[in-house]
Amino acid sequence: MVQRGKTLPHLNRDSIIDAALEIADTDGLDALSMRRLAARLQCNPMSLYEYVANKQDLLDLMADQAMEALPDLDASGDWREQMRRFFNAFHELFVAHPAIAHVMVTRPLVGPVTLKRAEPALTVLVGAGMSDADAVALFIALASYTIGASLYALARHDTTERDTRLGELVAGHPTLTRVAPHLQAAAGSEQFAYGLEQLLGGSTRA
Repeated sequence: MVQRGKTLPHLNRDSIIDAALEIADTDGLDALSMRRLAARLQCNPMSLYEYVANKQDLLDLMADQAMEALPDLDASGDWREQMRRFFNAFHELFVAHPAIAHVMVTRPLVGPVTLKRAEPALTVLVGAGMSDADAVALFIALASYTIGASLYALARHDTTERDTRLGELVAGHPTLTRVAPHLQAAAGSEQFAYGLEQLLGGSTRA
């Protein structure tokens, strides 16, 4: 039964964000609405607006809160190792919560948690001897790669039919036929780690 009173002990910003993320991860962002969210939380839809302004505000809050999963960084540690930890965790976050990856593609994030995570990451890069401009450029390159690779992995989550079709399509193309097994495996965590290592190892900035 939907509660319509003002006193809803179970209702707060965190519970709203958690429920919204569950809906979005299970059924996609298009399935997330204030009405659907209210039904999940057993409250009147209008009660939600005491905590979030609208759906767009909710999306920003979801993405920002998810950044809590990223690790604390050690500014005195090796910068490549710190970036490995940070962006591997970023990738794992996106794969676990596809909605967050899609929100980050379409909306700039400037929430308090996002800023709290970005500050030490850039501090690590600047502390490694990079200029401010180079630190930002490398951070954006790593973030862009992580988001793109994560979305690619999500798109290939169910690959049986696609892999069968790939085998048929590459017939007559000898190089593609030879490398097809590698293409089919190119969305896994090992592939992501390999690409990340190439970006980090290829950097000449420090």
